[in-house]
Amino acid sequence: MKLFVTENQFDANPFWNKSIKDDLSCPTKESVEFFDQNGYDLTSIEQLYALANGAKTTAHRNSEHITLRQTWFTDKNSDVGAHINHAVMFERKGFTGDALLQLRSWAGQTPQLYKLIAMRPKWGLDFSIDFCDEHGNVFELLHWEFDGFDYDEIASKKER
Repeated sequence: MKLFVTENQFDANPFWNKSIKDDLSCPTKESVEFFDQNGYDLTSIEQLYALANGAKTTAHRNSEHITLRQTWFTDKNSDVGAHINHAVMFERKGFTGDALLQLRSWAGQTPQLYKLIAMRPKWGLDFSIDFCDEHGNVFELLHWEFDGFDYDEIASKKER
């Protein structure tokens, strides 16, 4: 198996700073439904901030889970032997500037928005190599994950 590192890089900016549409009425608690405390799934309102701030979102695991995710490594796919199951980089933004002011203006009516206001930006790496062969032997060889709240630390882990 030969691994190839992509050119993808983390965004060092940890915050959304642009507000979403001015004509949007106060979001309801449903806009933060299924808030992912420890992960990278974006709520529906976070998706709007991603759009307003020019970020590219991705459906994670081919589902309704929307994230800021990029490919980290690729390999030459083989039908037999070791292969990458997934090798991805994740991001989760906090809020500052006009985006933070907008959320604060709504949070009195929709206190669930304080979850976003209090959220710490973070970055993550997730790498998994599996094995399968023509005899039905299938198993995970390696699974490594690392999350951090400090950009320099996670960028260093990525390069290592």
